[in-house]
Amino acid sequence: MNDMKCIFGILKKKLRNIRKILSVHRAWNRVSKKITYKKIPNTSTRILIFPCDLRTIVGSIGDNAMLNSLLDHNKNLNPDIVVHMLCRDSAVEIVKNKGFEAVVLPWLGLNQFPEFFSQLFASNEYAELFILGADIMDGYYGLDHPAMALMAADIAVKHGTNATILGASFNNHPQPELARFFNKIDARVRLNMRDQTSFERLAAFSKVSATLVADAAFMLKPGNVPKDVENWVGKQRSENRILLGINVHPMLIKKASESDVAKLVSSTVQALNLTQSERSNLSYLLIPHDYRGEDGDARCLKPIFEQLKNNNSIRCFYLEGEHAAADLKAIAGLLDGVITGRMHLAIASLGMGVPVLSLTYQDKFEGLYRHFDLPKSLLLSIEYFDEPEKLADQFIRFVDDLDSLRQQVKDKKPKVIELSEKNFIS
Repeated sequence: MNDMKCIFGILKKKLRNIRKILSVHRAWNRVSKKITYKKIPNTSTRILIFPCDLRTIVGSIGDNAMLNSLLDHNKNLNPDIVVHMLCRDSAVEIVKNKGFEAVVLPWLGLNQFPEFFSQLFASNEYAELFILGADIMDGYYGLDHPAMALMAADIAVKHGTNATILGASFNNHPQPELARFFNKIDARVRLNMRDQTSFERLAAFSKVSATLVADAAFMLKPGNVPKDVENWVGKQRSENRILLGINVHPMLIKKASESDVAKLVSSTVQALNLTQSERSNLSYLLIPHDYRGEDGDARCLKPIFEQLKNNNSIRCFYLEGEHAAADLKAIAGLLDGVITGRMHLAIASLGMGVPVLSLTYQDKFEGLYRHFDLPKSLLLSIEYFDEPEKLADQFIRFVDDLDSLRQQVKDKKPKVIELSEKNFIS
């Protein structure tokens, strides 16, 4: 009986989702038929941005890096550019504080957004709509956000506004319902996939045309290095030590519990202690790259740092405070190698020519490494945290290979930068 109830519940949910999707597409078709195309004049100085997170705008440092790259590009083209930002009502002040005009996205049913977007583009002469694709277009964080973004892009070009989806990644298990949304968007929408793996996955998932690019964050200019970091790095360099950046975070385990976090901390500390015993000339710079409370990196990195300090043979430094993406990129550029669980810290490091060993979650790192023809052995799954000795072996191997990896990154970097620039080329 319980099994039957479970099966019935699953079928009921699937039927409800089917009805929802059909309702959305009927509304989308109805609105599309009413649109009259009107090419927006080249003199328009307004752009509209659809961020990755409508409630925080720049929910992560990676979002910040992509947004700043986009803004730098547009301001170089036109210093008088006016930026409008889609957001939820709770984020209006955040948007205003960043110097943008807020465009509130109301809480509507998904089938009501075609009409909302049509009215928005009919009443505003936006030169371009930019959608920050990042890692949200495959539905990993839910269906509604990518569905809204795809409808917005489609309706924008039908009204005469250019629309670009900046380099997105695509995991191996996208939400099936999204296929119809991708298949339906107008061919004039510029859909950019930020790596070959994502490009291939989308091609297998949908008939939509896309362009292979690299992440827009590769174009971010490095900022400033804090004086205390500069001094610490200088001291380590004077003693001919190898500098490794370290980043471990709770999101390596989905919905990480306290015991999960404790395991991440303990295994990392053990692995770094073992690595230090084999390669005594290492110094560690612990780099938080996400400041979002329970999901933020300090939840792991702070206790790791406190425990490492108990080993007198270890030289380590914790990067206090919150730092802009550009400054974190500059800091990464001072290091010999970086071990990170955050993809945009990997991008910042590789963009500065610094090799990276990645602690992976989802399956979005593979495509990034293909840009540089780096081996898959540099992608460590969460299972390595079950055996700190094996984790340490990978750390040691990474340190021993730094010279050859640095040359590999250097050789491939110009092509990757060229692909990053394609995000903004029509």
